[in-house]
Amino acid sequence: GRGVGIIGSRLGTTVELQGVVEGMQVRQQLTGTGEARTLWDDERGLLVLREETSTTSGTLDLPALNMRGVPVQAHTKRVLRLLP
Repeated sequence: GRGVGIIGSRLGTTVELQGVVEGMQVRQQLTGTGEARTLWDDERGLLVLREETSTTSGTLDLPALNMRGVPVQAHTKRVLRLLP
């Protein structure tokens, strides 16, 4: 079998979103932290798998509805796999 290295890391996340939904301006700002685990095949010099999880929190603004600073939270999981 082939040896695979496991690399753990911490990450920071910042999301700034602006747009128009059904004619209304929307703004959202989130920040947070997360962790990642990467499996690295040193023999081939390839990333085999990377899994990231993060939690972010911040605010949502809907100026047309006079709503500003509405608290929001998001949980994200991303997986990247090497295809055969």
